[in-house]
Order: sequence, then structure tokens, then C-alpha cells
Amino acid sequence: MPLRLSPWNYVSRVSAGMLSAAVIASAAYAAEGSQDYSLQVLDQPVAVSAHSEFTVQLTNTSTGKPVQNATITQTRLEMTMMHRPHKSGTPNPSTRDMGGEVKVVASPAPGVYRLLADVSMPGRWDLEVVAAVPGEARPVKLTSTFQAGQ
Repeated sequence: MPLRLSPWNYVSRVSAGMLSAAVIASAAYAAEGSQDYSLQVLDQPVAVSAHSEFTVQLTNTSTGKPVQNATITQTRLEMTMMHRPHKSGTPNPSTRDMGGEVKVVASPAPGVYRLLADVSMPGRWDLEVVAAVPGEARPVKLTSTFQAGQ
């Protein structure tokens, strides 16, 4: 017997597929040009706090100059934790999306951006940023690893 989809079910499936394709395309779109830029978290270790402020520097790697007037459009903060298997064994690193919003609160110098985030515990963190860079046709996606301490 052939499977019949109601019009609503069909529209939902098509919409979900289109949304997935758009997300994948935007990630690929943002990744282009990322090799020309670097993101570095300054002044480590970052303080552990629900309202932790820290500074990042965005640099054009081909010129070595700071990137002025970039607009950070997306952020993501993850923590790498050592996960122990149930029985004794080798610990394996795993990442946890710690959620929370990362906000840009200031740009105190060219290419330097002050961020506010919930850095909830000490350890190794990964900050992912998508930024619109003046002169670039596509957004730039960058990642920086930093240490948080007490």
C-alpha cells in the first residue's frame, strides 16, 4: 500500500528540509575566508563568573593588522570536559554547549572586542564567533580556545 502524506505533513517535511539546507549553506558560507583571520582571547585565564567580561582580538592574518569595525553576528561557547567511562578506563574529552548568551559590550581599541558571557566553571573553553568583516563578501567564522580559572 503506498504511503500517503496529508498536505500539511508534506509542507512540514519540505519546510524542514529547506530549513536544514539553509543552515548547512549558511555554515559553509560563513566558513569561507576564515583562514584569512584569527581570533584570540586575551588576558587568560578568564575569570569564572555568571557575568564574566573578557577581551578578544580579531586579526587579519595576511596583514597582521587588527580588524576594525567588524560586527559579531553569532556566538557560541562550549566547555571541554574530561568524561570518565563507567568502568575504569582512559578519560575522553567531550564538549558541552554551556548555552548562555555571549554579548559584545564594547570595542576599546581597533580589532579588540569586549565580551560578556556566563563562564560557569574553570577549565578549557571554546568560543566560536561569526563576524561580518568590512570588505568581505561573506561572514567569517572563527574559533578560539581559552582557559578559565578562579
